[in-house]
Amino acid sequence: MPTISYFYDISTGEIKEGKLPPKARALTEEWRLIHKKELIEAWDLMLKYEKVKKIPGLK
Repeated sequence: MPTISYFYDISTGEIKEGKLPPKARALTEEWRLIHKKELIEAWDLMLKYEKVKKIPGLK
């Protein structure tokens, strides 16, 4: 499962270390669910040191 810096799991949305305020957590989870496929693709590209496309934020 892709994990960003061992603090956040892209696949599950689990925060492995640290905390976010409830509103920030909800927005992060909404964004993750909308862009999950793009996040995993970006992670795979980063592991190969390839260029990653920008993923838009929430509107």
